[in-house]
Amino acid sequence: RFWTIMRPMERFITSEDSRSLVGIIKLLLGVVVLTHMLACAWYAIGNLKLGAGEPTWVSSLRETQMSLGRQSTAIYYYSTALHWSLTQFTPGSMEVVPCNSMERVFAICTLLSGLIIFSSLVSSITSAMTALRARNFERSRQSVMVNRYLSERRVSFPLGSRIIAFLRIHGYEPQEQALQEQDISALGRLPESILKDLRCETYKRTLLMHPLFRRVARREDSVFRDI
Repeated sequence: RFWTIMRPMERFITSEDSRSLVGIIKLLLGVVVLTHMLACAWYAIGNLKLGAGEPTWVSSLRETQMSLGRQSTAIYYYSTALHWSLTQFTPGSMEVVPCNSMERVFAICTLLSGLIIFSSLVSSITSAMTALRARNFERSRQSVMVNRYLSERRVSFPLGSRIIAFLRIHGYEPQEQALQEQDISALGRLPESILKDLRCETYKRTLLMHPLFRRVARREDSVFRDI
């Protein structure tokens, strides 16, 4: 449900840097949700009533805490399960281990899944960070070149400060031109009815600035859409 809410919001993000950051945040949130679900499953398995005298990781941990004179709470068990689930996706380790066959099978399945998920996660985050680093490098290069040009041309300090302040606000890269319909080949696959609605919403604000089109839109909306 969270991704369903986030997906429409991404349409309003036009900055490539913001898109990369949002992508990284989504990946990290996905890891948090997945580890939470694994922690709940691991804790539930640890609380199952198995054969007589068969230990579980929860009972073993409870005995260890009692021998140390400590009182364990539900929060402690959940945080331990969450820690365990995180170690399945990273090279980390901890003292909690499977204590019966069911826990062992669950741990094996989690490790096999973690191999695929962790490698995919690292690859995605690395790609996003590399793209961010490349754009930041280009900004730094342009900033150095601007300062060098101002210094070599002996531009006055007030004018140079105005130029640098403007570029810091508006960016050192040339602004991208607004996309047109013909630039996106995928839109050509849309049916004519959807294309007509898309063009109507795209150009409606501009056309309604003229009194003639405002009158047409009020009286005959279908005619206005055909225009």
